[in-house]
Amino acid sequence: MWARLNRVLAGASVLGFAVFCLACSGPTTTEPDPPVQGYDVSHSLPDSIRAGMTYEFHFQIQPAPEQAGLAISTAWGASSIPLTARAGGFSAVLPASFGRLAGPMDWTLHSEHGSLDSGQVLILPDTRSRPILESYAGPSHIQLGQQDRASFVALPVDIWDNPLPDSTSVNVLWGFDGATFRRDVLSANMIAVHEFQAQGRIGSLRMSAAMDSSITKNRSIQVLAGVPENFKLSFERSHSYAHGSSLLRVLAGPLQDEMGNLVPDG
Repeated sequence: MWARLNRVLAGASVLGFAVFCLACSGPTTTEPDPPVQGYDVSHSLPDSIRAGMTYEFHFQIQPAPEQAGLAISTAWGASSIPLTARAGGFSAVLPASFGRLAGPMDWTLHSEHGSLDSGQVLILPDTRSRPILESYAGPSHIQLGQQDRASFVALPVDIWDNPLPDSTSVNVLWGFDGATFRRDVLSANMIAVHEFQAQGRIGSLRMSAAMDSSITKNRSIQVLAGVPENFKLSFERSHSYAHGSSLLRVLAGPLQDEMGNLVPDG
């Protein structure tokens, strides 16, 4: 019985290793099927469309197939849209859910005999709509004298949550110690980043971002005092002679960092 059990476990291990190797090999890419011969297909599809817009595909197919459909694939998923026969050709309306996510959309025109034509349309972010800004800031505390830095990150997106193109201008606003500042920051790799460094005073650094009519909520970072430096120690004794129960109190002067800021308790 034990020998049989060992053989079963060994077989399961080999099978599991094979499945693991197949999973690690990554997805395989396949070229689209070559078009079926004997059909003349023409269209006027654009290279790109704007996210959220209603778009209708138009094709002219000669001779007209008995059945025809349009397969589309985006980051949202894949689907097949039936074509409607109209005077002079066929048409299909892009589903709204597939037209809202920016990125490449691959399409394949097919009939009952196979693929007739294929191509790609790029869906671009909707830059005409009111932008939406998301923001993040951190860390929540920075310390003086340690070359600490804080980062404020703004993510500009369209109404469909697509990141806007790089070099989108975001207005970063911040305030510290009663003074306010602003700076235009261009987005790169989908985000606009501005770094802050402690300037010698403790306090609360508040920041936000604005773009057109959109503005983010205020984010705050606390600027704390640095490491105490050049402080003095003194002591007090209850009497000057040695005694086993004598108490000694060690006292420190004001604890300040190199900038003169008082170091808080704790």
